[in-house]
Amino acid sequence: MSDDQVFEPKLIQARPRKRRTGLIVLAVVIVAIFFFGSQFLSIYVDALWFDSVGYASVYWYKFRLGGVLFISFFVMTFVLLWTALWALGRAFPEARKRPNVKLSSIEDIREINFLPFIYRPAMWIISGGIALMFAVSMSQSWSDFALYLHSSGSGATDPIFQRDVSFYLFTLPILELISSWFTTIAVIVLLCVAGVALYVWYVDKMQGFGVSQIGDPGEVTVERDDRIRQRREQ
Repeated sequence: MSDDQVFEPKLIQARPRKRRTGLIVLAVVIVAIFFFGSQFLSIYVDALWFDSVGYASVYWYKFRLGGVLFISFFVMTFVLLWTALWALGRAFPEARKRPNVKLSSIEDIREINFLPFIYRPAMWIISGGIALMFAVSMSQSWSDFALYLHSSGSGATDPIFQRDVSFYLFTLPILELISSWFTTIAVIVLLCVAGVALYVWYVDKMQGFGVSQIGDPGEVTVERDDRIRQRREQ
């Protein structure tokens, strides 16, 4: 028997993936038509009608303005939340540095700080999810922004604050939207601060020593080893 016959290479024929890719694309198209087909059809019919009366640019304006609002508020909300959570992580090192803890008993699980394992992914998930919700909400308020951008003075003023009436009709609704947006972000950040602070306090209480006594949150301190030794002696 020759060496060529002994070490004859075996050919592995890979299955073509073009058919599989085509099926995936077809499935995505069918699902998109099922969920969004009626909306696309409504947009197409409205576009034809506005184009027939010569106002196609007016109709497509709301989509352009809605897209600008979506991108703007998504970016601003994401940057604000991510920066606030990053600063929160800097203020609480226990939220970022993963502890190197060796379990000596099942009771030691209560003393492990699990927050660093989920904090960084949570920063991106929370910032992206909330930014997406605000972006959708603000893009749906495109009519208020359109009225504000194309508003003009009415020539009449209110007798108390001496402001033009157009301020209450066009400017004030936009200020209320932005104020509500910023207030909601502040409340979310405050809840995150309270949650992280309470969790760090709980972990410190379970470990039996304060944050000020830890030189590096990622190290197992001598005091913790003494407590483990005492527990075993008991």
